[in-house]
Amino acid sequence: MFGRRTGHRSFLATSCSHEFYVFRKLAKYTVFLSTADAAIAYGVFPLSQPFEDLIGPHLPVLTQTVLLPFKGVIVYDGLMSSFNISFGPGIRRGLNESFKEAKARHGIITSLPMSNEPLARKLPKAKPAPKPPMVNFLQDKNQTPYMRSTDIDHYLGTSPSSGAAKLAAIRKMLGMHQFDPQWSLPSRLGDNPMVWMLQVNGFIMDARYATREVQEIAFKQGLIPYIPADRQQGK
Repeated sequence: MFGRRTGHRSFLATSCSHEFYVFRKLAKYTVFLSTADAAIAYGVFPLSQPFEDLIGPHLPVLTQTVLLPFKGVIVYDGLMSSFNISFGPGIRRGLNESFKEAKARHGIITSLPMSNEPLARKLPKAKPAPKPPMVNFLQDKNQTPYMRSTDIDHYLGTSPSSGAAKLAAIRKMLGMHQFDPQWSLPSRLGDNPMVWMLQVNGFIMDARYATREVQEIAFKQGLIPYIPADRQQGK
């Protein structure tokens, strides 16, 4: 049975299934950072294999898995899908800001279910609001085209704080998220992993590497935009 994988999957009472950035390895656990607008940081313990054996030593890595409680700690369910994506300095800075905000809200979650109560904290000194990451990675110097958010604010005649607020409001209004297939150029669909991730009989798979039969079924159901082999042949 096929199903489209979306950017937000359901949270159960004692588990959470979602996309995560495997963000940082600490002495006690590895930090998984959720991809939601209000990010949550989880301290996750590996099962039989170190995470480096599953996703490599270079972090961050975008993955999908299910986090479960186990003897007072958080583990993953044994299935982990990772995306072969490299992140430039702009995205890394955005993830660092999200991690700091997540720690300020709830700390690093090390058991499930998590408490919804925010941490008691001192009022921070006033400072400019951090820029939310752009859906199209325009701020990443490793991408083309590239433009700094401050340049956009200058051309539009807005202040950095107003630009950040408007950007967040637009993303919320349109329900946009990074790698959103609905906001990808047709020419970039082949490189967007979110376009090709399918759920088949409960397992996540990349349709680009599926058999021709599976691709044809997914295409007929409207789950993928085209059959990759046909596009390569110019059909």
